[in-house]
Amino acid sequence: MANYRQQTGGTLGSSQTCPTCSTQLILCYATTANTVCCGTSTTATVYVAAGATFATATLLYSDAALTTIAAAGYYSNDAGTCTTP
Repeated sequence: MANYRQQTGGTLGSSQTCPTCSTQLILCYATTANTVCCGTSTTATVYVAAGATFATATLLYSDAALTTIAAAGYYSNDAGTCTTP
């Protein structure tokens, strides 16, 4: 995790740790709705903006920096739909 210091009014402040910018989610993924619903999907690690959840996220990303959009397809947060990759 990166650190930063703020300089203001001729004073350099103390070192602070940057907040987390993303939240990691472990979801089930498939390329078709039938596959994700019938228990034959695979596990996918994706990231959402910090504080977001699967229900509230507007995009899923494949990297913690939130720069690469996750693969197109179907995602589920029901672990019962995943199989071991």
